[in-house]
Amino acid sequence: MGIDPTIEFIVPTYNQDALLRRAVASCLAVRGCSGVIVVDDGSQEPVDPDGFDDDRVRVVHQANAGPAAARNNGLGLAKDRFICFCDSDDRVLPEIILTLELMVRTGASVGCPNRIRVYADGRERRLILPDAYRDALLPRPGAIFGVDEPIFGACGMIVDREQIGDLRFDESLENGEDSDFMRRAGAFGGICACDAPGTLITRGRRDNQTGDARIDVIVSCFLDLMGRWYEDDDSSVWRHRLRAMAIKAAKHAKDDTTYPRVVAELTHRRWGVPLKARWARVKRSVLR
Repeated sequence: MGIDPTIEFIVPTYNQDALLRRAVASCLAVRGCSGVIVVDDGSQEPVDPDGFDDDRVRVVHQANAGPAAARNNGLGLAKDRFICFCDSDDRVLPEIILTLELMVRTGASVGCPNRIRVYADGRERRLILPDAYRDALLPRPGAIFGVDEPIFGACGMIVDREQIGDLRFDESLENGEDSDFMRRAGAFGGICACDAPGTLITRGRRDNQTGDARIDVIVSCFLDLMGRWYEDDDSSVWRHRLRAMAIKAAKHAKDDTTYPRVVAELTHRRWGVPLKARWARVKRSVLR
């Protein structure tokens, strides 16, 4: 592109009016911001469409249907080529423009910035990208499933609409809809990862918009994603994540069927159940 590209933001929100204004302000501060679409996902107190002192902000309302539906609504209204998602309890940083510039250089259809996690006690932690992924195209779109740090999520993700067309989030998924969307969008031109942090991600607050989803839901949706993408991706990626999931399920699952489901999948694929998972399961059984 011969000129600096512009970028449009989509901010889904639900009962986050106070934090929403902070999120929108962070989007407006990004160089090249052409607009912000706020999608109110049925908040108890609807977002005031005239509550922002910037004509680049547009507010639309919908019946409560979840963040995937809200993002899809925003995609249907967006006009710019490059679209970035920002959750209303998080913030984007001015440096997110570096992710957009990396997308333009590499031709990627999806760009993801590094993240800084912000905890309730004020602590901050910059996440760590694998060396091979820094400021580069991922070797394949499915590589997003094999990274331990939660870098590849919806907040901060930039997509090139000229490449992905009418692609939308799967609204049937309770968890992992962002990973599924990114995997499908990345099939067009690849996914690039920028090492410069482009988002501040809120963690550990009770009113966190997406929240820490129950491990039972996470496991169920992960197995669904694995069923969709296993044949197209490197099996070692899924082996690594599923074994890690077994440890989490052994420690935290509330539904008695969750851990056995993970064990059954590991056994079926002959990947083995981690000793840490077996030991955690024994400890929970003793303490009950």
